[in-house]
Amino acid sequence: MLIKWFNDVEKEDYPYIGEKAINIAQLKEADLPIPHGFVISTNFYDLFLEETGIKSKIEEIKDINLAGEELLQEKILELKELIIEAEMPYSLKKAILESYENLNVNLDIYKLGNKSTINMIKAGRDLPYVAVRTSLNDNSIFENPSTFLNVKGNNNIILTIQKCYASLFTRNLALNFNNINNIKPAIIVQKMINSQASGIVTTD
Repeated sequence: MLIKWFNDVEKEDYPYIGEKAINIAQLKEADLPIPHGFVISTNFYDLFLEETGIKSKIEEIKDINLAGEELLQEKILELKELIIEAEMPYSLKKAILESYENLNVNLDIYKLGNKSTINMIKAGRDLPYVAVRTSLNDNSIFENPSTFLNVKGNNNIILTIQKCYASLFTRNLALNFNNINNIKPAIIVQKMINSQASGIVTTD
């Protein structure tokens, strides 16, 4: 699984989408009016690191001990820049943009309509503004994972997703190398709406 619409998330997907995405999917399942969106899974993150060659660069941090503070900071900065500036592999980019460009299409029409019908619907609609959020399975290290609001346009979506990935690489995470391998982000891309009110939902 690389990408899942909120409506299609199943319990077996939970290990790959993070706590925040699970909460959204459960609210959606309860028929609450949740804005349309999808989740880019942790499997997608693994493929991104593998296909861009960044995974091998991460391994270099493992050999830096606490005494090499300056070198550690330098390597973290390099990693962040590598992730943000990397060329998103074509197949992964295509999967993201296909989902993003269909956010303005009713999900039932998207599933049942043929390609020409969907293209005709999209032609009359502008690309949506979205919120892009990091969703983790372990929030104990990151109290406030990255969130970007009012993101619009194909290039901006790809760049923002890579910024979410890069934001995970901090000094504290790098000092415990096992965390780097264990903390894998999923990314939520959710349509923004003109709301009359907003708030925070606390789940138990």
